[in-house]
Amino acid sequence: MNDTRSKAALSLVAVVALLFAFGLGAFSSYVFTEPSRAGSFPDTDSSGGGPRVPAVQTPATGSQDLNAQMQTFYEIVDLLEKESYYRPTDSQKMVYGATEGMMKAVGDEYTRFLTPEETAIENAQLQGESFGGIGVYFKEVDNLPTIVGIIPNTPAARAGLRPKDVILKVDGRDITTLTLDDIRPLIRGKEGTQVRLTILRGKDAPFDVDVTRAIIDVPLVTTTIRPDGVAVFAVSSFGDKTNSDLDAGIREAKSKGAKGIVLDLRNNGGGLVDQAQQMIGHFVSPSMGKKYDDTALYESFASDGSQDKGIPILRKGETMYDLPMAVLINGGTASASEIVAGALADYGRATLMGEQSFGKGSVQSVHSFADGSSARITIAHWLTPKKHDINPHPTATPDSSATPTPLPTFTPTPIGGPATPVPGVTLTPTPLPVDRSRGITPDIEVPPPSDADYAADRDPQLERAAQFVLTGK
Repeated sequence: MNDTRSKAALSLVAVVALLFAFGLGAFSSYVFTEPSRAGSFPDTDSSGGGPRVPAVQTPATGSQDLNAQMQTFYEIVDLLEKESYYRPTDSQKMVYGATEGMMKAVGDEYTRFLTPEETAIENAQLQGESFGGIGVYFKEVDNLPTIVGIIPNTPAARAGLRPKDVILKVDGRDITTLTLDDIRPLIRGKEGTQVRLTILRGKDAPFDVDVTRAIIDVPLVTTTIRPDGVAVFAVSSFGDKTNSDLDAGIREAKSKGAKGIVLDLRNNGGGLVDQAQQMIGHFVSPSMGKKYDDTALYESFASDGSQDKGIPILRKGETMYDLPMAVLINGGTASASEIVAGALADYGRATLMGEQSFGKGSVQSVHSFADGSSARITIAHWLTPKKHDINPHPTATPDSSATPTPLPTFTPTPIGGPATPVPGVTLTPTPLPVDRSRGITPDIEVPPPSDADYAADRDPQLERAAQFVLTGK
């Protein structure tokens, strides 16, 4: 995403919640811009206003047909209550299950229903609350639960887990056929308890990692002023506190005489659109904004462009308009983070570096219900200020469908020591193809860290970005 306060379906295991976006989120515009992490943040419309919760309406046409079609559903419910060996049945659970199935039948992975429990978890994540877990974001990649991001200074980071690690088992239980919602509570748990994960990394043999759960405080923005004077703002997601955290980081950078800026959006699955609008406003001046009518993004409600709505840049708090700037992106950069990267690139404010981004350019409207559940419905695509659509663009061939191949380029950001060694096993990275049919292509491509980089706690992508903002080369 995205969602308005639209992020995979990144599931933050702190487990800390669904981050999707990849969501990866993420999260998308009225919810967020996140792959679905789209449910993770409080819902506001893309203008930064109050909750966008449209009233439920009876279909204007076809209502009689719908009632007839629903008759079969009611008959089956009645049969289950009368005949099921497992009766008495839980009618609320059946209704939620049916609703989830109905949303999936739309054929859009970002049109989703969340139960009250799932909604509460995602909202808490976006509000920056803490969780008991291990500190990873995961989502389904090639039908397998795959880590797509790791929170620094957490049990997962200290255990050496990495993005692209596939989780095969939790405490010996095969989870490869479970949903992300079923997996999340298995990994989360009370602080101080231990969970054993069976990990598949590349083409090597699976190995076990024991991780002790802790309270995970999700940092939305981490600021580092390097010895060379480069200010690094690492943004993990776009939640309620993201821009206030960035304000503090900018003040620190100014006080220490920063010479350049690296905005690190790697493995950021998205979040709230109004937070993305504000982040752009920290770096794009009003005079520079005139180039595209001060537009942060467009929401496109028709493929022919006849119903495009410009969403403005928001300017609040601290600004840094003049320092040279680079933005780091990779396959885990999705939704709201792609809104920011796309706008900064279109306005010529920053150079994009790293790898192809995820390509989550849809907008979800969030509907909240009295029982605490919520629904996210894709209502539009969002476009960059130059009207670049980052959604998948499949190339039709006689023997292929119109469905694009999911982007598999989730790549790591060094944040800890090497993984727990396994006797007789040599860990080697497995290159993944880059899908150019979706996402944003960086101006300067920089390969992901290698195993040797991980072992030495090196981040070649960050080093390359810092070099660029200092030298222009």
